[in-house]
Amino acid sequence: MTDNVDWVDCDLPPIVPLLLLKSTVVFPLQVASVQFSRGANLRLLEENNDPDQIVGAGVAVDPDGSYVRRNLGSMAVACRILSRIRMGHGTAQIVLQGLRRMRLKKIVASRPYFRVEADCLSDSEPDGPDVQDRIAEAIQLLQDLVRLDDRYSDELVKVVQLNLENGSRCADLIADMVQFGYAEKKQVLEKPDVSARLSLLAELLRRETARAQVTREVEAKTETSIERTQRETFLRQELEIIRRELEELDPAESEMATLTERIEGKQLPPLVAEEAHREVQRLRHSAVRAGEGSSIRAYIDWMLCLPWEEVTKDRLDLRRARRMLDRRYFDLGGARDRLLEFLAVRKLGGDTRLPILGIMGPPGTGRTSLASTIAEVLGRRLVRLSMHGILNEAEIRGYRRTDGAARPGCILEGLRQAGVRNPAILIDHIDRLEPRVGEPMLALLEALDPARNSRFRDNYLGVPFDLSQALFIITANVDEDIPDALLPFVYSVELAGYTERVKLAIACESIWPQVVEEHGLTGQDLRLTKAAVKKAIREYTREAGVRELKNQLQILCRRLAVRVTSSRSGRVS
Repeated sequence: MTDNVDWVDCDLPPIVPLLLLKSTVVFPLQVASVQFSRGANLRLLEENNDPDQIVGAGVAVDPDGSYVRRNLGSMAVACRILSRIRMGHGTAQIVLQGLRRMRLKKIVASRPYFRVEADCLSDSEPDGPDVQDRIAEAIQLLQDLVRLDDRYSDELVKVVQLNLENGSRCADLIADMVQFGYAEKKQVLEKPDVSARLSLLAELLRRETARAQVTREVEAKTETSIERTQRETFLRQELEIIRRELEELDPAESEMATLTERIEGKQLPPLVAEEAHREVQRLRHSAVRAGEGSSIRAYIDWMLCLPWEEVTKDRLDLRRARRMLDRRYFDLGGARDRLLEFLAVRKLGGDTRLPILGIMGPPGTGRTSLASTIAEVLGRRLVRLSMHGILNEAEIRGYRRTDGAARPGCILEGLRQAGVRNPAILIDHIDRLEPRVGEPMLALLEALDPARNSRFRDNYLGVPFDLSQALFIITANVDEDIPDALLPFVYSVELAGYTERVKLAIACESIWPQVVEEHGLTGQDLRLTKAAVKKAIREYTREAGVRELKNQLQILCRRLAVRVTSSRSGRVS
């Protein structure tokens, strides 16, 4: 407590009953209406009903705290109760007239309500030059606040200016009339020194003025935005009428109108629609239309044919998936269980951070066929992208529009063919993609990485495309062939090489009927013994899969076709 504050005995009773107010701060010489339903405050009113009774209006250290001694602030205001109204349901409303600040010396009792011993603050000392300067500063800040905040009128400044002769009264009046929070008003009340109180008040007024300035700027921008939107709507309506008139005179304008209708009729993301409209506006200029018209039209057509919102619904049935895998493939073993586990987790909505399915195995073991089956099980359209022959990143990410061969990359090309943005995309032979000119592997990683592919940006398109709903399937010989940056996001399924027994079963039951049909032969024309197939497996193929075996059977069918067509009986063995 500062030395220039005098606490004196005044006309307070020895023991003052004290109200604990948690939402209102009463200042000296001010009138405040208070409602409360706390039992201790109601009990105080019942036992102190003398019209001339002096009561204290205390403040809480923590407005949300309990009715206990440690939650009672050290400063209060002596008040008279001007009126009291019982409102029912345990609620009362009173009107308090603030008299003087008082410092709590001792809490005599806290039950059933607070009773305290207190000293009053003396206001008899005249204000010095320092106080007068701070009053002038507070008045100026108050004028700035009134100018910026519509909640206050000029009358507020006039009322305060009537009390300039008393710095304490002036400060309390401003603190009471400005809509500060409970905590800020409590700070002002607890400053008995007038100079310190006015200094704090100036700081609070600066903060409130800054807030009002920001609020006004936001409101101004909002109004400007609304006016601009209304004006834009009106101008677009006028422009539509003008376009209809011009269509009869300018065929190119009719084309522009058709493109605009297609853009507005397709569900495009806001950024994409904005870019498409911008290109149509460029196309309206005759010079641009003559020089770049065809490329702009091709760009707009690409935007409109891509599946921005079109999706297919997964129809995953684990029983059906198990039957299809068992019927189409021989001896998948643990690979089948891994695939069923992957599908089960997807059906339950989990595994969102592992959307990439990796099928690993030697050539000829059915990696591509298995990927096609998975897409069929999920009910998704399959897009196959072979990495063989990819020389630079433009093949994946697209060629820029300034390039003579401008076109999108293979990923967006595949999505356009699929017609949906959630197909199964097979990246076949990812192990054949080596870092070359332009780093094609980096471009592919951006498309596959779950953390980044929701905003995949093709160089030709120039706007982000969401690939996060696509199911990526990659194939390679072994896990070691997968890029290290991608490996944490891959769920690997390993296919082992086939044994002779499995190769024999696949050749007799699957491959041979297929190649016979492909070569125009029938089972009546020829028959194949298991011994012949075993000889082909042992002496003519050295592989883990059955690709070379199929080639040998095709060679056999071609030779048999010659013999069948040359034989009189039409039958060979």
